[in-house]
Amino acid sequence: MLRSYESQRVLLNGDAVRFASPVLHEPFTVKRLSSNLEAEWRAVHEICCRTGNNGQPISAERWPLFARLGVEPYQKIFPQWTYAAQAGGLVIGYLTGCPDSRAFARSWLWRFALPLLIDVICGRYSWNPDARRCVRQFFGLEMQPHGIFPREFRRMLYRDYPAHLHMNVEAAWRWRGVGT
Repeated sequence: MLRSYESQRVLLNGDAVRFASPVLHEPFTVKRLSSNLEAEWRAVHEICCRTGNNGQPISAERWPLFARLGVEPYQKIFPQWTYAAQAGGLVIGYLTGCPDSRAFARSWLWRFALPLLIDVICGRYSWNPDARRCVRQFFGLEMQPHGIFPREFRRMLYRDYPAHLHMNVEAAWRWRGVGT
C-alpha cells in the first residue's frame, strides 16, 4: 500500500542547515545522512518511489525493488554523500550521489549488485520488468542506461566530471526553492 506524504514524519537528528524558501519563505532544513539513520533512509526510499516516474509515483508493486535499485547503492557505498531536506519534521526531498563514479562502480558490483541479484533469483521480489531488467543487465544481456554513450565519451566524462548526483523532491515542495 502506498504511504501518504503525511506518513513521512521523520525527525532528523543532529546539526542541520536551515533555509527559507525564496519563493514562499517556508523554512526547511538540510542534513547529511549517515548509514544508521533507518527512518530517514526509509523516507528517502519512499520519496524515490513517489517521484520515480518522471516526478510521478511508480506503481505499488514496483516499490520494493525500485527503491532498492534507486537509493540503496548510495546508502551502502557512499552514505555520507546523501542529504535530506525536511520541513515540519517531514523528509521532503533528498540529494544523493558520489564524488567518484569510478570508485562507486567498482564497489557497486560486490556491495550491491551481486547481493541484489541473489535476492532477485531467490524470489525476494516479484518477477516484474524491473527484476528482469536487473538480471539481464547484470549478465550483460541488456545495456545499462549509460551504455548508450560511446566508450570514449564515457571515459572522458569519468575523467573530467567524476561525480554524479540524483535528486528527488516531494511534489508539494517543487517550485518552492527546495532543490534549487
